[in-house]
Amino acid sequence: MKELFLDGLVFAYVGAGIICCLAYYPTISDLYYHKKTSVNTTTYALWTITALITLLYSIFISQDNLFRIISLINLIACSLVLFLSLKLVKARRSKTDKEVQTSLKSYLTANGNGNRRDHINQTTLFEPTIQRRENLC
Repeated sequence: MKELFLDGLVFAYVGAGIICCLAYYPTISDLYYHKKTSVNTTTYALWTITALITLLYSIFISQDNLFRIISLINLIACSLVLFLSLKLVKARRSKTDKEVQTSLKSYLTANGNGNRRDHINQTTLFEPTIQRRENLC
């Protein structure tokens, strides 16, 4: 009876490990295919660190090969989510920077200032923002 219980527990552990690793798929799919930045990178950074510690524990302390395999897969999945998230955030930031530069260049050209950046009138450039803030007060 005890042996049957232990065999069932090993089977359940394998199943839980597989389900845990498959649970990363929707997040990876959102990041890779749909380019959604709904992931909290701080959380995944912490989970990746704890997954690394768990893997190191399984290698150096525990003698359980199944635990080592599941820990490794968990670390790979966490690292992949973190990597894709950071890559997407970086791409969005550079795109936003390029849009700001293009808008600024268009503004300067439309107001006859050309490429002379030293003649930017900060008050005129940010006037709509200042007016909105005054209207809120």
